[in-house]
Amino acid sequence: MPCKSDQQCTPDRNGSLCNRETGLCECTADADCRGPGVSRCNLASRRCQCAKNQDCANVPNADTCIDGECGCGSLSSCKAERTFAGTRYVCE
Repeated sequence: MPCKSDQQCTPDRNGSLCNRETGLCECTADADCRGPGVSRCNLASRRCQCAKNQDCANVPNADTCIDGECGCGSLSSCKAERTFAGTRYVCE
């Protein structure tokens, strides 16, 4: 749900300021970043990012922090249900 005011933005929504053009909450400090998979505020982009692999522990199908985003470091992190028989996981 897009934000329309700063009051709608909280650390759990990864920010304290509402960018009314994008509808996204933006961070101004690391304390603004408490959502899943993040712990650090990228001050240049005002977006919350992961800083260490531990940030990704509760992110589905992810176990590694790669350039500020949670991703998979091994196939063992892929735990999603396979929709079709014969589906193979690929970690990219």
